[in-house]
Formats: sequence, structure tokens, C-alpha cells
Amino acid sequence: MESDLPHVIALAFGKPSEPLHRELSNFKRKPLSAISEGDDPRLEAARLAPSAMNMQNWFFIATNGKIHCYLRKTNPLLGLIYGKMNRIDLGIAICHIAQESDKFSFAKMDDAPMRKELIYIGTVA
Repeated sequence: MESDLPHVIALAFGKPSEPLHRELSNFKRKPLSAISEGDDPRLEAARLAPSAMNMQNWFFIATNGKIHCYLRKTNPLLGLIYGKMNRIDLGIAICHIAQESDKFSFAKMDDAPMRKELIYIGTVA
């Protein structure tokens, strides 16, 4: 199938031939307090999501059953190298949140908290 859209990422999916399992101790991830504020049990799924170079360049603010999703602003050099990857990584983390959600919707909200060091992407409701 041909398309005029640029290639962004290739993603393999399907059922593995052998069971997949890792212990939580095998995950090298930032603590929840470094990537979020507020309390929502779905944030642990986002914390465990894979990211390029394990940067976990996302931040979440949980309030009133909603999770506001952000990317951290990076220096210009890292932005050139990881710019698109950071957005893909955040999308993967949001997919992990969706898997832990009974209901899931994602949209931009006018009343989301804004922080100068963060780029607001959208809100999970």
C-alpha cells in the first residue's frame, strides 16, 4: 500500500511463540514521583511503558479522575535527536494508561494545568 505520508515508526505485533514475562525488578524506570503528581493507579502502567533510551520524557498530572499528559521541554540538541521519539513514547505511555482504564477518552482541555517546563499534549478522561 503506497502513501504520501512520511514513515514514522514500524511496529511489530502479534502473539509470541513463547510466554513473555519480566519481573518488575528488571524494569529500569524513574520513580512515579519523578514523572507525575497526583494519585491515579493507572500511572504505574505509564511508568512501566517503554521509551527511547529509557528517557521517560513525559509528565502526568492526575486530578479528579483525569490524567493530564505532558512532554518535558528539552534542550534544542536533544529536541533535534529525540523530538519525534518523545511524542511516540508518550503515545505508548498513554496506550498503557488506556489498557488500565475502564473507560478511555483523550482530548485537549482548556482548563488543564500549565507549567512553563512542560508541553501540554492532552488529557485522559
